Amino acid sequence: AVVSTQSTGDERGITLRFGTPHIINEISFQLPGNNKESNEVYSSYRLAISLNGESWKGVADYSSYHCHGLQRIQLREPRAVGWIRIVGTWCSTSKNFCIEEASVRYLPSVDVVSVDPNGVIEPRGNVATIERGAIVVEGVSKYRSTLLNGNTTQYDWEDGYTCHQVGSGAIIVLLPQPYLISSLSMLLWDCDNRCYSYVISVSKNRRDWIDVVDHSRLQCSSWQHLTFSRTPTSYIRVIGTQNSANSVFHLIHMELPSHRKQCEEEEEEEDTVHPYSSAASAVSRPEIDGVETLERQLEAARIIQ
Repeated sequence: AVVSTQSTGDERGITLRFGTPHIINEISFQLPGNNKESNEVYSSYRLAISLNGESWKGVADYSSYHCHGLQRIQLREPRAVGWIRIVGTWCSTSKNFCIEEASVRYLPSVDVVSVDPNGVIEPRGNVATIERGAIVVEGVSKYRSTLLNGNTTQYDWEDGYTCHQVGSGAIIVLLPQPYLISSLSMLLWDCDNRCYSYVISVSKNRRDWIDVVDHSRLQCSSWQHLTFSRTPTSYIRVIGTQNSANSVFHLIHMELPSHRKQCEEEEEEEDTVHPYSSAASAVSRPEIDGVETLERQLEAARIIQ
């Protein structure tokens, strides 16, 4: 694995140089951070690309977001790239910004709807999964992964849910990187006829919150399919405000974007060529294929700090 470190705020950043330029549309690298509650590390950064190492174009500015684990930066269109610069702006545990691995690739199509000016992706598939690196950072459950493990059928009075006391605490999910989100599906515990009320908020940094759904005065049960204004976010918070049976709010499953919205979009776009596909056809595939570390992809790759 490639391990490279810079002091946060050092504008020289971590620079990756290819032996020869390649046409790519995805850049991936690994930040510290895992699912162990005692070892959570969050970072913020900016990323720029260059063909010649002199003229740079910023493609991702996540300097105001908390990020962890695997980062996947997808470009709005394929580009010829010879250099990549990652500038760490903040780290939760030290003054050093660290990446552990880096890779690039060209994909004929990518699983995104759009990319905003700061490089924040609007995803097409569910990003609130264990496989995508999402974690639950607040909420009570027998297993920390319960909310994000995809189980929507096997739950009962004793197991299969994440909860918090009404009037105290919340259920909070942290995504690995910011995403543009405009919909959400979640399953409330529904083994009887009880109803719940709740408020959903999103945040970049777990400090400043924006309310996107307020169902504090509604009686809600079972599946909730919710839409709201498209918002870039790293954190999703659900605060239960009422349970008609007791004083605990129970949540079985969460996914975003909403699977109902995904199905509607797929039906509308069934006969439509995705813009990434047409753009990809106009460029040649680079010599690299698949995700490998930069040393294996390019013989002349080297890291300059």
